[in-house]
Amino acid sequence: MRLLRTTAALLLLGASLAVHGMPDFPAPPRSQVSSVSKDMVMNGIASEVRQFHSKWNTEKIHKFYADEWKYLDGGKPGFTESEAMLPWRLITRVEDGYLMNVQYQPADDGGTWGYLSISRLPAKDARPDPDDRPPAMGRSHVMSSVRTEDVGQSGRSYVLRNDYSLASNVDFYRGYYERRGYAVQADRAVKRGHVHTLAFKNRLREVTIVITGTPRESQVVFNEVEHGLF
Repeated sequence: MRLLRTTAALLLLGASLAVHGMPDFPAPPRSQVSSVSKDMVMNGIASEVRQFHSKWNTEKIHKFYADEWKYLDGGKPGFTESEAMLPWRLITRVEDGYLMNVQYQPADDGGTWGYLSISRLPAKDARPDPDDRPPAMGRSHVMSSVRTEDVGQSGRSYVLRNDYSLASNVDFYRGYYERRGYAVQADRAVKRGHVHTLAFKNRLREVTIVITGTPRESQVVFNEVEHGLF
């Protein structure tokens, strides 16, 4: 399961979202588009998501949505953007009670790949589920969460940040899953020690964790797939 299936995907409109009054949400030009999930919960909100791959580079993708979403009714700015999770870039628009996200990064062929998601905004009095978080070191901040339900399996993905070193995070997850009897599928450092990949498995669950860090802070990408009994 990819990070922003995660993470970090583009949308196929279906039963979980109301159809009437939904704003137009175009895919990038010259794109191949596929459904990721018809029943996904992203950051606690029911969403529908598609993945795209465009021949356009990231600058053209940005310009396309900046032009498309330049203003809201009344001339207010029509979108916000963030580069807080590089290499991912995020463009967000709120329109008619819906939240639209474009999350994208460069592809190996010079184009762009990423995800589009659309969801109804939660009620004003709605509160996030405090228990919807993965195993993590203390004071870890959940930056995004995604839940999926597919035939025969369910999944959850998170992106977290904390002020602990990469080595501390590796030791935490290694000990956490080994104490619970998971088999180790992968445990290796990559990219000159700045990234560490872990994978664990028991009878029904598979967990993959990618930690990117420095001696003072880390980002953790956590993915778990739970298989049904049949």
